[in-house]
Amino acid sequence: MTANAKFQSIVLSLTTAIIVLVWKEYGNMFEFPTIVVFLSGGLISLATYKLLYEILKFIFSKWRLFRKIILHKSYLEGTWIGFYIGLNGNLRYIIEEFTQDLNGLLIKGKSFNENKQLHSKWISNIVQIDDKFRKIKYMYEVTPINENMTGFGIADFDLEKSNCFGFYRRITGYSSDNHWGKRIKSIEIKKSDNFKILDNKALEIAEIIYSENIGNY
Repeated sequence: MTANAKFQSIVLSLTTAIIVLVWKEYGNMFEFPTIVVFLSGGLISLATYKLLYEILKFIFSKWRLFRKIILHKSYLEGTWIGFYIGLNGNLRYIIEEFTQDLNGLLIKGKSFNENKQLHSKWISNIVQIDDKFRKIKYMYEVTPINENMTGFGIADFDLEKSNCFGFYRRITGYSSDNHWGKRIKSIEIKKSDNFKILDNKALEIAEIIYSENIGNY
C-alpha cells in the first residue's frame, strides 16, 4: 500500500467512525424520508472526510513522527551525505536533501570536488521506492558547474537498513549521466532527518564516510 493510499484509508476509517457515532447520537434522523437521510448522510460524510483530510494533511506536513508512521519503511526524508569516484578517478563528495510528501519524493543534490568546491547540482521528482526489493530508482536533471549544458541521468540504488526501527540509513548503487554514458558508483549515509546541516559540516562528514568506505568501494 502506498503512503497516499494508507493516508486516505486512515481518513476514511476515521470518517466512518465519526459518522457511526453521529448516527448513534442522532438516530432519530432515520425517521425522515429515505431521500433526506441519503442526501444528508452523503453531505455529512463528504464534509467530514474533507475536513479530516485537510487536518491530517496539515499534521503530516508539520509533524515528522506522523510522516514516519504513514511512510514507515519508505521514509527517506532528510540529509544524505556520501561520495563517488568520477570518471577520471577524482573524488567527489555528495550532499542530498530528500523531501517527502503524500505525492512522492523530491531529491535535490550537489557534488563537490576534492577541494570542496561546488562541482554540480541535480534535482529529481520522478522517484520510485520499491520496499519489496529494497530499491530506489529515479531520473534526474543535472547541471555541471563548469559546463554550458544541462544533462539528464538515471540512478539505481540499493536501500540498506542500519536502524533498529527498520528505517533505511544507507544507499549504494550507480548513476549514469546521458552526456557521459558510463555508470558511477556512489555510497551515501543518512545523517539527519532535517536539512539543517551546513555544507562545510556536511563535507567534513563526507570525508569521514569516504575514509570509512573507500576500502569497500
